[in-house]
This record gives sequence, structure tokens and C-alpha cells, in this order.
Amino acid sequence: MRLKIFQIVFYTLLFASAFYAQGQAPKVDLENGSNFPKYNLSNWKTAPSSWEELDKFPFPEGKDFALKIPNAVGYYTGPDGGTVYQWSPGVYKWDLKDGTSFMHRSSEEWGLEKEGIKIYSWPKKCANCQSEKVFTFPDKSQITASFYSVAGKLEYLYENPAEKKFFRFTKPGRYGKLSEEKDRFYFEFEPKNSLFVHAFTESKTTKDFFRKAENDFDLVSSSKILVAFFQDTKSFREFNNIAGIVCSGGRGGIYGISFCDPSSEKDMILEDPDPEIKRHQYSTQPTHMVYHEITHHMQQIRCGTIRTGKSQPPIVQPAWLVEGHAEFVAQYGWPKYKGTKYREYYENFILKKNKLYLEKSDPYLAGFLAMDFISQKYGNSKVRDLWDKTCEGENIDSALKSVLNSNVSKLQSDLLNYLDSESKDLPAKFLEWEIIGTITLPFASSEASSFKTEEIADLTNITDPSSIPDIRIPFSLKIESLKGKAEGVFQSSRKERVYLFKNGTYRFETPKYQVNVFPDGTTSFTSEKNLITVWGNGTRKWDSGGKTLTYFPPKQ
Repeated sequence: MRLKIFQIVFYTLLFASAFYAQGQAPKVDLENGSNFPKYNLSNWKTAPSSWEELDKFPFPEGKDFALKIPNAVGYYTGPDGGTVYQWSPGVYKWDLKDGTSFMHRSSEEWGLEKEGIKIYSWPKKCANCQSEKVFTFPDKSQITASFYSVAGKLEYLYENPAEKKFFRFTKPGRYGKLSEEKDRFYFEFEPKNSLFVHAFTESKTTKDFFRKAENDFDLVSSSKILVAFFQDTKSFREFNNIAGIVCSGGRGGIYGISFCDPSSEKDMILEDPDPEIKRHQYSTQPTHMVYHEITHHMQQIRCGTIRTGKSQPPIVQPAWLVEGHAEFVAQYGWPKYKGTKYREYYENFILKKNKLYLEKSDPYLAGFLAMDFISQKYGNSKVRDLWDKTCEGENIDSALKSVLNSNVSKLQSDLLNYLDSESKDLPAKFLEWEIIGTITLPFASSEASSFKTEEIADLTNITDPSSIPDIRIPFSLKIESLKGKAEGVFQSSRKERVYLFKNGTYRFETPKYQVNVFPDGTTSFTSEKNLITVWGNGTRKWDSGGKTLTYFPPKQ
């Protein structure tokens, strides 16, 4: 908007000057004492697109073209013989003979134009601020020198919509000791973040994620994406130019993505050199966080594309739409994420008998469930259309009316009815969804895979203690090499969900039973009908409907 206003003023003054008759105009000199400006704008065809190019780029300043002019209104002759007209003291335009036009309003507010090159400088926003500038090149690539008030410095932002490229310039090593490039991503991070970074860069689903995002939702990313990792609140706030945020989670923006994690290295699982262990480590890293922030990045690009060249109302999007939309699209990069979200709903709302509210509940969960409901009932095209309508400036009720003939109140009612209808079989569904794409952990015994474990859940009439099954056999996994090196969701060859803890404890989970296996071999089986525990020394205990039996192994 500021650029548009400046251009209107610029051309108004340009056309107005044509109405003044020119006489013998007195000559004026450059304020800096030079004979001519040192810049030849004709040599610039495209914006610098790397830090090295930016660092060497000779950005002009207003003082390079500023003239020493008397306070009188009227025509003057520039030092090159070009025409100068001053409307009021300090407000003038100089048409250089080489075709360059320089418009001056103050030392902070000025503009330069020549053959597709446009440079505008704006007044400071505060006493301690620096002037912001926009540099537009003939191929429409653009650099913005934007003042980040939290850091108190200018950040240089690159934009080239034709090439789908939006990023922040950064000197290598600025945000971390390590830097890596992979496909469209440029990572800067500390050694302790290596496992998380490589879990993402080695992911086999990223291409599918971008393909799905574009085909179904018209979401495209920049062809270059900066991903920076921070260890402290101050740096995280300065990068995002937001004073109040805490060092937790991530932030996705059009010019880059950032994460903040103050955890010490000793508290984290470090990347193992063994490729097989590393494969298991990668599979459990929460890389959905990256896909979520990439979606925010693409959301902003999408809204910008929709609004370019149009005069539309400001964007007002509720948190549940922004975060829910990002969570929903992120699942295409981390397929098991749908199970995670529905488990969260089941445990926090169904079991606790709470009610979900779109505008009051956690926007990440409520929004995801709303997007998934819309997708299931109407298709992904309606999820896309809803986002696009809000990008155009429609409020959420208006957008829902346009896309679904609905509103927030009706959507919430429809969503709750849908969730109620799904709640009966929900545990079975989210347990199935949660192991999509996970690695299978092998059993210690070859007999375990064929063991009919569901029959154990129905043991309600045991009368002989020696008949209590030794449940260690069907639930013992070979996880010795992973102990202390991996934590997260896996599956068994029987398609059970397995959660492996860092200390070597692991848990089996199915709709009919849950089994906890501890490092000392103690194994606990729980179902609706019974509870069986076998200790490491072989002692077995069975409980069912108030009946209890205990088996003690013979002393050796």
C-alpha cells in the first residue's frame, strides 16, 4: 500500500511538472560534491539471489542523488544537464539525461526509477528505526530492506513470484554451527538438532506432501526455504520479529521457517552412526512440525498470490482455521498424524466428557478435526476453497456460506454430530492410523508372531495357577540395540501399535488390550476382562472379576 501511494505521488508530481514553462534554469550540484551520481541503474537486470551477491551489491542511497537546491520553487538544471523541478523546499524531481528519475521528499523518503528499476525509501517508523527500502528489478524480482524492530536491524528479503522464490538473506553460519542444503531447503542448526533435521531430509514422503499440497489445495512453496533452529528466546524473537513469543515449537513465514528448542544436549537422543539404528531414530522424530510450518509458509504465499493486484478487505482468519488447515495438510507428510490427532480428541474430550468448541478449544485440534470433517464430507476442494475465500478478505462466516452454505455455528454442530457417529470405533481407527508407515520391531521368539494374543484377553475362568500364561513370550521384542537411542511409535508384525520409551520400556496397544514390558522383563497385560502380570523371576498373577490366582515358579 505504501508503495502504491508513493507511486501515485511520484507520477502526480511528474505530470504536474509538465505544466510549468521552462526558462533559463540555474544549475545545482550534488550535495556530496560529486560531479555525477556513481550508479548506473541500467546494468541491473535481476535482484541478487544469494548472500554473496547481496553482500557485494552496490545499493544506492538517497544521498548519492540528493541535490543542493535553494528553497525557491521552480526549475533548475541538474549537474548532468538534466531537468530539476522543486515544488516546495526539499521536494523535487530530477530527470537525469541517462533516463534515470530521482524523486526526493526528505533524506529518508525518496525514489529512483529507470528502465524497470524502481527503488523506494520510506520514512523511519520510529526515532531509533532505520528507513525501509524496496528494490524492484526489470524481471520483477524484488528485495525489501525491512526493519525488524525486535532485533533493531534491517533484514533483506528476496521475492520473485515468477520463480516462486521467497526467502530471507542470511550469512552462512548466522543461525547455527551447521548448515546443509537439500532440495529446496537450506538448514542452519546446532549439532544436537542433527537427528531432527536429517529425519526430515531423509523422509520419503516429502515429495508426496508437496504434490498433494499443490494438486489438492493450490499451495506452492518457495523454491528456496530457509529453516533455522534456535536455542534461546532472544534469537527466536529477533528472527520472527515478535517480542512476546516463547522458545518453543516453530514459526512458519513466507520468508523462512524457524524452530526453538532450549533443551540441553544431554536430554536429547543424539543421532547414531549406525545406519540401521538411525533409520529407527528417523522414523520417530516429530517431523510433522516441519510440514506444519511449511504449510504456514505456503498459506501466506497463496494469500499473496490471490490478492496481488487487487483491492480487497484485510485478511481476518480465526486461529482454528489457520492452525487447523496447517495441521490437516501436514498429515500428508506424516501419514500417521491423523491417528495422533484423533487419539488426542478421544483422550481429552470423549473420555473426559468435554465438549469441543471451534472458537474456544485448542485451535490445532479443533481446526484439524473441522478440516478433516469438511474433507470427508465434501472433499479437499472445499478445504481449498474455504482458505481461498478468507484470503480474499471474507470473514469466516461469509466464507463458510460461500463454500458450504454454512456458518461457524452450523459447522460446529455438524462436526460434533460427525464425531459422535465416529466415536464408537474411534480407538480401533486411531490405533490403525497411528502405525501407518512405521517400522516393524521383531519379536525375540519366532513363536510370538503366530501367538493368538486376543485369546489372552478372554481368560476369565482360570482355576489352576500353573495355567496362567507366561505372557513374556508373545510380547518380548528385540530392542536391545535401540535402548537409549530411540523413542516413539513402531508396530509389531501382528500390527499392534508399539510405543518404545528411551529407557527400554515398551507398550503394546490394541483395541482389546494393552501390554507394558519393562527393562527387567516384567510384563503386564490389561484388558476389560482380566489383568495378568509376569515378573522377571517367573512369578505370574491373574486377576479377573474379583478372582485372583498367583503362580510361583519352583525354586531352582
